[in-house]
Amino acid sequence: MMLRAFLFLAPSAMALQPMKPVSYDAFELAAAEALKDELRANYQKRAARERSMAAQAADALDAAQTLDQIEAALPLADAAGLPADAPEVLAAIARRDRARATEERNAVATRRPESTRRRRH
Repeated sequence: MMLRAFLFLAPSAMALQPMKPVSYDAFELAAAEALKDELRANYQKRAARERSMAAQAADALDAAQTLDQIEAALPLADAAGLPADAPEVLAAIARRDRARATEERNAVATRRPESTRRRRH
């Protein structure tokens, strides 16, 4: 009889014992994982946005043909993070230099004084 009473009361006695303190390690680990996932997602979004901006800047440089267009597109490409040695940037700089040289030649030819021009007799 005593044994039955002991077996009957044993689960009750276990229930009355104080609970172990809750370990916050699992919560902290879950929070750290969630933060890591959020930071990774934000980084991926930012990287995709930067790649998109660089691609748009490269397209703008490729499309720019006049001196004004090229000079407007170069700072935008720099701000978008396009490297200075990117093929699009180098090609745009070469087109800009050619356009400047052409403008300078045209400006010199139109400003030449009458006394230095060749006259055909």
